[in-house]
Amino acid sequence: MRRASLLLLILALASATNAAPEERPSGKLRLALTGTIKTLDPAKVDSDGAARACVANLFDQLYEYHHLKRPYELKPCLAEALPEVSEDGLVQTIKLKRGIRFVDDICFPGIKGREVVAADVVFCLLRLMDAQIESPGRWLLEKKIVGLDEFTAASRKATKDPRRSAYLASEGFPAVPGIEAIDTHTLRFHLLEPWPELPWVLAGHWLSIYAPESVKQYGARLGEHAVGTGPYKVTLFSNNRTLLLQRNPNYRDEQYPSEGKPRDKANGYLASAGLALPLHDQVEIKTYEDPQSTWAAFQQGLCDCAEIARDAIGTAIHPVTGAHADWVKERKITIHRDPRLEFFYDAFNMEDPVIGKPAGEKGLAIRRAICLAANDDWAMRRLYMYHSERVYGPLLPEFDGYDDDFKNDWLPADGEAREDLVEAAKEVLKEAGIEDPAKDIPILKMTITDDTGARMVFDRYKAQLAEIGIRIESVAVTWKAMQAILREKKAQLWTSSWMADYPHAQNFLMLLYSRNSPEPNYANYANAEFDELYEQARPLGPGQERTDLFGEMQRIAMDDCPWRCRFRRIRWAASHQWLSGYRHNDIVPKYWKYCRPDEAKRTGAVDNWK
Repeated sequence: MRRASLLLLILALASATNAAPEERPSGKLRLALTGTIKTLDPAKVDSDGAARACVANLFDQLYEYHHLKRPYELKPCLAEALPEVSEDGLVQTIKLKRGIRFVDDICFPGIKGREVVAADVVFCLLRLMDAQIESPGRWLLEKKIVGLDEFTAASRKATKDPRRSAYLASEGFPAVPGIEAIDTHTLRFHLLEPWPELPWVLAGHWLSIYAPESVKQYGARLGEHAVGTGPYKVTLFSNNRTLLLQRNPNYRDEQYPSEGKPRDKANGYLASAGLALPLHDQVEIKTYEDPQSTWAAFQQGLCDCAEIARDAIGTAIHPVTGAHADWVKERKITIHRDPRLEFFYDAFNMEDPVIGKPAGEKGLAIRRAICLAANDDWAMRRLYMYHSERVYGPLLPEFDGYDDDFKNDWLPADGEAREDLVEAAKEVLKEAGIEDPAKDIPILKMTITDDTGARMVFDRYKAQLAEIGIRIESVAVTWKAMQAILREKKAQLWTSSWMADYPHAQNFLMLLYSRNSPEPNYANYANAEFDELYEQARPLGPGQERTDLFGEMQRIAMDDCPWRCRFRRIRWAASHQWLSGYRHNDIVPKYWKYCRPDEAKRTGAVDNWK
């Protein structure tokens, strides 16, 4: 009996050993990104591009997005749970998970990564708000947390120190009572006003958590290193073009999700359910100058998944029907369609004496006539290859408050004849006493970026407005110059876009809140009724009351026409047959750890192409 028991034990151990590789799959994930990886410093990374994707996947945040759930849903990452919120909504308390360690790095004694504590989070948030860091993400926390804006103001006068790993009173930095480390694993936020969106903000790539010791160690070269708690550690960072990652042996116990929608199972997204993350041992990232080169790398099998270059969409998908090309079918490539959480719009300066609120009914009539007469068909067809969809207001289908039945009376309806729109626009002008627009309206100035695409779009825009007698000229400037002009309220009319920082209607509606003028409310829109509803909705959680408020705010603003809403783009991507688990996240592209490459299948497939 004892021998039999021993034999069973040996067999059980052998079975467990044999199962281990399946529980933690190996292999190398190969990625191709467009652009350069200028920095791995979370506070300094841009809002888009290759570096943003790298930061999102190398570091952890307090919260992250569920990989499969759509509409988007948050889940705890470094945090233990969603915040505990006080009755008045002004205090949010967050507990951290215990035992999560930074990657091993020479910045630590003995090169051994230590446990993450609440003070690390406080430091990272303060460094984000340090004016000398010049973080493009600083605006996310401005005017939100007690004492934080005063800290930013004081930081402008402090001695510059790229190795600063603590913000001390002796160096002129005031205490920030709004961000407290209550104990080693508890954070408390004191807010200037209720802010239900805080957890969404804390899931963003700018809010990634890294070790203060790494700032002290690397200083100005921090952007070449990544001392976080994510699934990887950097083994090579070469010329801002190549990044090699290895599985982080300190990574916490985390599994691929086991729940999703019924179609997720049918589409193979749950094939790795329950397996330990990441689903590979290595990641190889190579960057390319332009989207066409990135797409070419995918076609050659040099990477496992990639966004389809805009100019190449027609080679993979029929521009109208969406049917897949023969080579796509033959290679068993999966095509992914994701509407972006963004919208393009023309903005009017509502303080302008000709087209803004000071012009009263005539200004309103000019804005409405332009909204009716302008047409985006050419841009949607030629610049975006039919791969865009119209947007009629700031509430996208993915947002709470979206109403399928909402109708923007000042935008063309589907199928509405061009001649009818032109006549409607002329009638709007006449009703406001503008009988001869060429005489009664000065030549309008539209600020555009100095590039070929913008000029081509403007030429068509100019011709369309000429049909209703409105004259317009372009003022071409650099993107940086345009930002300065908008902040100074000097532009009259311009084209802009906004990409969601988190999937919430408030993130778009805030662009029209008067207290946010001139940034990010560059249109300088001010409507007392809209503001009142916005303030009513701010502290509310999900529910019919908030949904109704969002819908009414959209109706009010779109009737005032501070914007001409245009369209949003469709993101098309492709993944090879040997990759499973790929699903892009348009807010924070943190999906690498869920991708499972099959090395043998990759080799066999590529060999068959030759």
